[in-house]
Amino acid sequence: MRIVDWDERVNTDFGFEGDYGYVPESVETLRFESGKERRTPRNSWVPMEFPLLSLMLDNSAPCSGGRTEFELFKLWYEKELSNGAYPFRMPTLGKKDRSSVYRFVLDSLRYDGFKSPVEVTFGLVEAGDHA
Repeated sequence: MRIVDWDERVNTDFGFEGDYGYVPESVETLRFESGKERRTPRNSWVPMEFPLLSLMLDNSAPCSGGRTEFELFKLWYEKELSNGAYPFRMPTLGKKDRSSVYRFVLDSLRYDGFKSPVEVTFGLVEAGDHA
């Protein structure tokens, strides 16, 4: 399977705007007669889901090859990832000493305007864990 690296020319200062947690299908809930519940992972590795992340990208000054940071992100997403079809590797969200593989949540990418800065929002799901 093809895994693309995050474009190093684009920042990774994500804003966590929504609730995030384990992918629902990866955790099972056991309900007791008393009404108490116990949640346990189905496997040894449980992927995280980040349904709403935001990223502020500069679209005013060219930074590489005559393109702005926003243009570099858009080109990377459309050409390298084939509009989110391929997974990509970047530092693990919340941990800078490891890297993980992520996938964009289908149809979640949104651009808020095209003047600088451009706010890009999307959802991500961990697709793998690679140190």
